Amino acid sequence: MHVNIATCKMGKLGKLQRSKKNKKLKIVEADYSNESRKKNSRKDANLAPTSDDQFIPNKVKEIMKYKGKTPKQLQREHITENNRKAKKQVYMERGMTRPMAEAPKFLQGKREKKKDFMKRVEVETRKILHRHQLSQKFKVDMDALEAGEIKRHKKKMKEKQKERLLQKKQKKSGKKIRNVDEFKDYEDKVKFGEVVYEPPSLTALPRKAIKEETVPRPGRKSLLLKEIMADNAALTPASVGSSSKREIGQSVKRKNLSMAQQSRMDKERENAILLYRQQKQRKLNAS
Repeated sequence: MHVNIATCKMGKLGKLQRSKKNKKLKIVEADYSNESRKKNSRKDANLAPTSDDQFIPNKVKEIMKYKGKTPKQLQREHITENNRKAKKQVYMERGMTRPMAEAPKFLQGKREKKKDFMKRVEVETRKILHRHQLSQKFKVDMDALEAGEIKRHKKKMKEKQKERLLQKKQKKSGKKIRNVDEFKDYEDKVKFGEVVYEPPSLTALPRKAIKEETVPRPGRKSLLLKEIMADNAALTPASVGSSSKREIGQSVKRKNLSMAQQSRMDKERENAILLYRQQKQRKLNAS
């Protein structure tokens, strides 16, 4: 018995494909014309359009509709559309003063748990009940109030409150006038032809100041340079003229000094600069 090994291993083989050698050929007459091909052939591909109006897609129409409009205008249009829809669904019965509010529709989400859904329903129902209580208490339609159809009337002020406000304003204005006219009392009335030779001598001390020579004031500080200059002045002979009468710290203009005094002043200045530099160097070395 002859057994094919390929069929045993591979199982059942598929359908054998026909070879191109055994291809059938159709006999076609010389006068044959394929009408279906002629019908499908697009000879009118490059012809001019029958109508001048070009087709506009719906998306382009929407863009043209909303073009040039601000977000507020679009929001108003959206609100008006919603109001129109709501007005169509108004339900009225005999004895009703205003239309009954539409009942909210609750739909559970695909991935929303039952517990969360019930919680959401409870919160929304509480909100509706609270709105109803407010509308019953104040006798106002809450929907109309939120839409801005109802105007709120402000309470008029009582006469006592008006008087209090006037008193407060007067007090404030009086304080401002005082602040403006505060320095008028301290003005000096200078007479015609009056001459002043020196500034006024201040007798009053500053606040919390002790009347001593150690008080820090300009020209009275006990500087190290003053002590050194005093020692040098004691060693050197007194200068001729009014320079011996001068105290330490008092200055004289350079043009009023003689050439010898000017040279001596220059030397003293150089010595003072050197002393300051030496003192600074000592501090730096110590640190």
